[in-house]
Amino acid sequence: MRALDIVALSIIPLSCHGECASGFTGADCSLRECPTGSAFFDMAEIDDTAHLQTTCSGRGHCDHTKGECSCATGYVGIACERTKCKHDCSRRGQCISMRHLADSTRNHESLQYSYQLWDADKLYGCECDLGYAGYDCSLRVCPFGDDPLTQSETDDEIQLLRCTANASSNGHMVLYFDGKASSAIPVSSSVMTLKHALKTIPLIVDVEVNYTTGTTLCRDDGMDNIVYITFTHNPGPLLPLVAETFDMDPSSLVEIAASTSLGMLTDHIGVNHFNVKGNKENEECSNRGICDQETGSCNCFDTNGDQYAGNDCSEVVTSPVTNCPGDPICSDRGVCDATTKRCICEDGYTGGDCSQRSCPHGLTWFGYPSSNNVAHDMMVECSNMGTCLRARGECICNDGFFGS
Repeated sequence: MRALDIVALSIIPLSCHGECASGFTGADCSLRECPTGSAFFDMAEIDDTAHLQTTCSGRGHCDHTKGECSCATGYVGIACERTKCKHDCSRRGQCISMRHLADSTRNHESLQYSYQLWDADKLYGCECDLGYAGYDCSLRVCPFGDDPLTQSETDDEIQLLRCTANASSNGHMVLYFDGKASSAIPVSSSVMTLKHALKTIPLIVDVEVNYTTGTTLCRDDGMDNIVYITFTHNPGPLLPLVAETFDMDPSSLVEIAASTSLGMLTDHIGVNHFNVKGNKENEECSNRGICDQETGSCNCFDTNGDQYAGNDCSEVVTSPVTNCPGDPICSDRGVCDATTKRCICEDGYTGGDCSQRSCPHGLTWFGYPSSNNVAHDMMVECSNMGTCLRARGECICNDGFFGS
C-alpha cells in the first residue's frame, strides 16, 4: 500500500466506521449533543400532531463543546423546556406549571379541572399570594367596597345550605368560596362552629349563620335544617359556595341554593326558603378612588368640593355630593351620571374618574383551564404576560413576549 493511501485512511470520519457513542454527534463524533424537549413551535406532521422532540426545545442554542443549551430570553431548563417566571414571582407567589395550577387550585367558581396537554409542563406562571396580583405578582391588590352613592343597592347576599346526613358520624365537609377552602366542618357542627369555619376562608370578611331547626348542621331524621348564611361584609352578587364531603355515607347530600338556577330550598313541612343575591357594588376603591398598586392603598377622590375617605373610599366626607369625580369632571374622558355621580368612561379609559387608560386584551398565556384540557381561551389584559401602563394604555411585556 502506498503512503498516500495510508494517510487517506487515517482521516476517514469515525461515523464512516460506526455509530457515535451516546451523547456525541458529528462526522467525527467530536460534538456533544444537547438535551431535547418537545418543541414550542414546529411544523405539524399530520393533523393535531406537532411539538416533537427537538434540541433545546427550539428555544435555545446548543453549545456542542459542552453539550449545554443556551436558552433564549424567557426560557429556562436544561433543554429550555419551560417558560421562566419573572423575578421568581417577586417572592410573592409560586412559579408553577399549568398542570400544577389545575391540580392544586380551583377556579373562581370553585370548580376543579385537569390539564394534560403538550404545554402542561412547559408553560409556567405565577400563582400569587393573597393580596398580590399581576403576571409576576408585583402588584398590590387594593380594598374593594360598595359605592356609597348608589343607595338603591342595599341587599346582602344570603346563601342557603341543607345537609342530609347522620350527625353522629365522623364525616365532615369543606366549603369553597371563590376557589378557596374552609377548614373542616363536622356534620355535627353548631352555628358558631360553622361560622368560624367559614371565616377561615381568606376572602370572607364576616358572615351571620342561622339554623331553622335544631342545633346541629346535618340531620337524617326527616326534619330539615335550612342554614341561612348571610355575607355581611362582602358586597355584590357573590359566587356560590361549593361543598366537598369526606367520610360521609353514600346517601348523604349537601345542597346549596345560591344562584338563579338553584335559588330555593323546600323544607320538610313544605315551606319554601329563598336565597338573596347581593346587589351592592364590589368595586376597587368603591369606585371613589384610584388604587396605588405599589402600596395596595386607595387614593380617595377629593375634587370639585366632594371628598371621600376610608381604606376603601366608601365614606362620604362632604354631603351632599355635587358632581362626579375628576378635574375636569370625568377627566373629559367620560359622561357624568347626574343621579349616581358616577363617570361613564369612553372606550379606552377606565377608573372612577376616567383618568386611566385601559390596555389591550389577548388570549391568556397562563391561567386556569375552563374545562378539562381546555385553556388559553379567555381574553385578559396584556394576555397575562405583561403589566398595563395606565398612563399610556400600553402593555409592558414579560421577557420573551411581544405584541400590543
